[in-house]
Amino acid sequence: MAVNLATSILQALEGLPVATTVHCWLDSSVALHWIGDRREYRQFVSNRVKNIQTYPNVVWSHVPSTNNPADLESHGDRVIGAQLWWNGPTWLADPSQWPPEIVTEP
Repeated sequence: MAVNLATSILQALEGLPVATTVHCWLDSSVALHWIGDRREYRQFVSNRVKNIQTYPNVVWSHVPSTNNPADLESHGDRVIGAQLWWNGPTWLADPSQWPPEIVTEP
């Protein structure tokens, strides 16, 4: 789970001058809604969402599917030599270029 990995990295870097807020990206608007919501869901979803919500220093944002390196092969693209795979989206290094936050609705 991304949130576990991100917080483990923060713990390993404890004491070093690193950001205390972690930004995680996903292309699922449904999952973003679940994470940002405080409702009760079925057990499988509920357990995972509650785990994610226990990390207040993690900010979740939406990445368009076309900019998601994890989706390259599912869209028929190859990972080998793909700049998106090796470097991420071009806008990632500049927060002023980040995609706008999406508004989710029930």
